[in-house]
Amino acid sequence: MKNDEDLRIQEILDWRKIGNEDLSPEMTEMEDFKAYELIYDQLAKEPEAHLSISFKANVLRRVKLENKKASDRMFYWLLALVSLIGILIMVAIFFVFRDAFAPVLTVLDRFKGFILIGLAAVFVFYRVEKKLIRNH
Repeated sequence: MKNDEDLRIQEILDWRKIGNEDLSPEMTEMEDFKAYELIYDQLAKEPEAHLSISFKANVLRRVKLENKKASDRMFYWLLALVSLIGILIMVAIFFVFRDAFAPVLTVLDRFKGFILIGLAAVFVFYRVEKKLIRNH
């Protein structure tokens, strides 16, 4: 029974939308009719084309992250290239001036234990500092 009434109201509103205004006065006074009319009017309007703030923020954050990754990747390639060139220059200098570096190599050979202990101490200090900073 209620479905029949709803269908009849929908048909009347459809007829009214087309341009036929044949409505009885008691029909326009019904609460259901007014509710349906309000719904039809709202559905006829175009929705506002905007995105929710959180969706928009997430998309912008993801785009910025992708741009940052691309920028970081380029930086690391450039750093690797500069490092490779620097290492090649150092090796070339070492082979060209081998006789000049002979005293340095004898000192390094004599104190290699101290050098290794110093490098190990620096590495241990670095690791401990990283763990302490992470815990705070």
